[in-house]
Amino acid sequence: MSAAIGVICILIGCGGLGLTAFLRLEARVKLLSSFSLLAGRLACEIGFCLTPLTELPQRLPALKGFWDTVAYDPYGEESFSKAWSRAARTLDLSAIDRALLSEMGEVLGRYDADNQARALETLRRQLDMSLEVAREKRKALGRLYALAGVLGGLVIAVVLL
Repeated sequence: MSAAIGVICILIGCGGLGLTAFLRLEARVKLLSSFSLLAGRLACEIGFCLTPLTELPQRLPALKGFWDTVAYDPYGEESFSKAWSRAARTLDLSAIDRALLSEMGEVLGRYDADNQARALETLRRQLDMSLEVAREKRKALGRLYALAGVLGGLVIAVVLL
């Protein structure tokens, strides 16, 4: 009886590890997609509407959690680009993706509206390329991770029995 419970625990644990790896791939795709959309919207808001930096979180509430992490205070000691970079470092993304997002923070509020809009469009295209790579990786490795977790659990269970 206890052996059966042990086997079930091993299967659930290993399957959970595989599922966690798959979910990390999925989360990366969703984050990159969201930030790609955000870059496009920011380019429009800044380039056409001339929206001030402090009003962007209210105008673009889709990533409220990220805006809360940025927590930019225009009268504080921290610049917007530093607050943005600090928030970007908290995301579960690769170093290259975080560097792209940090670069986005460097652009915001620093140049005139036209140059910000152009730089944001360039960053959006770069994020789209990174998003495509993430989607391919999710397609190629997603099922493999989930299956490897379950099969690894089976192998361990058979070896222990």
